[in-house]
Amino acid sequence: MPDFIPTSVLDGTHIKDDFMSNSAVADASVGELRWEMTTIGNASTPSYVAAQNGVLRVTTAGTANGDGEAFTLHPDHLVLAGSDQIVRTRVRYPSVAGNQLAGNNFRIGFSNSVTATEPSVGVWIDSDAGVLSFDTASTNGDRTKAVARISTLTSGTTMVLDTWHDLELRFSGVNANGGPALVDLYVDDEHAGQIDCLLGAAETMECSIVHWQDSGGAATLELDIDYYEAWLPRN
Repeated sequence: MPDFIPTSVLDGTHIKDDFMSNSAVADASVGELRWEMTTIGNASTPSYVAAQNGVLRVTTAGTANGDGEAFTLHPDHLVLAGSDQIVRTRVRYPSVAGNQLAGNNFRIGFSNSVTATEPSVGVWIDSDAGVLSFDTASTNGDRTKAVARISTLTSGTTMVLDTWHDLELRFSGVNANGGPALVDLYVDDEHAGQIDCLLGAAETMECSIVHWQDSGGAATLELDIDYYEAWLPRN
């Protein structure tokens, strides 16, 4: 596993979006990768935050419980064969009027779901009102692990409002099904745990960012994404 991500296509596929280009409107052209948008409940509003580095802000509609948005690339295009993949992101729950952790959820990584429902295939980082965990899902079995004892998180488990958090999944080894054997999560450069992965080499998913609210009613809740990055070694 490299300590840095090579950028040559000879080494692998580098997927990255710093959200510095294109209009964040409902025209499937968000970011330099032109993420496809899928409405969950009532449509969220994406926008860009004025900053030195690109920041995508996703704001739920505030109409009803379950409102949100999914951003995905090429559906059913990605498989994870072998080891040494990386997916990472930098996110925060911004301190703006009305925003809160309660009911404010996201799922970022690789998955086959464009709803708030847990994917049947994928590997992702999950936030349930700021409480972090990470998951792998496969037809061969699912695994999940709650984050604990991270010094930058409240009680070691929960994101802090208006604070950027760096999240990174690293894949290693090869399981009996041809996919990665182990998945490690790092939160703010601290190791947050490891789970085994049962993904098969032919199970398909896509790069995915999902944000929704389950406050129980109408709520306008926001998430900021600084960047999304993945690296897949060339086999």
